[in-house]
Order: sequence, then C-alpha cells, then structure tokens
Amino acid sequence: MALLQAAFSGIVIWWTSGGSPLVSDCAEALKRLEGQCRQSNGDTSYCKTQVNYGTCKIDACGQNKAQIADGVNCGGYLQTILNECHYGGRVGGFITPDDCNVNFSSGEGFNYYKLQFSHS
Repeated sequence: MALLQAAFSGIVIWWTSGGSPLVSDCAEALKRLEGQCRQSNGDTSYCKTQVNYGTCKIDACGQNKAQIADGVNCGGYLQTILNECHYGGRVGGFITPDDCNVNFSSGEGFNYYKLQFSHS
C-alpha cells in the first residue's frame, strides 16, 4: 500500500499499541472521509466520530463546532498520523493542527482541536 506524503504541520502524538486499529482499516476509513472534520456533539461529548471502518474510527475532538478551516485538507492531517505513527500493522495517535488551520466556534477562552485514529 502506498502512503501519501503530507506536509501538514501540527503536534503529532504517536499512540500505537497492540490494541490500536489496523493500518489497512484506517487507510480505508481515510478514503471515506468527507468534509471538514467538524466536532458537532455540542457539550455532550468531547469527540465526534467522522468515519468508522473495520477496527478504525476517525474522530474530531475538542471545542464544539470546531472544524478544519475551509480550503484545508482534513485528510492530509490524518495521513500524517498514518505515515508517522504505525508499527506492526497498527496505527494510533492524534494530531493537533496549527490554530491558523482551524475554525473555532468562538474566539473566547478554551480553543482546542485534534484529529485522531482510534479503535472502533
């Protein structure tokens, strides 16, 4: 499987273990991803699942209504995790994109957003 190279800056945290989802499932989930990865659960949950495929789910987490800015490829950030955080056929981790690439619902207080692969 060829993995695309992406130059999306942000903080990448490698969180891969034996319980992490399969790289192949996350690659397929990434192909099915649409939109700007919006966290739209309101105050009921910190993360919103964007895609669920096999052992893998893609989540957008953080402030309600936060999303990747228009014109910025949400999948590119996730591809960075896929490229950098795999081991033994599994992948796990998250990336916190640069604030300039995220639209927050308000400019007040707590602004936090991350994208992650996790086990479904």
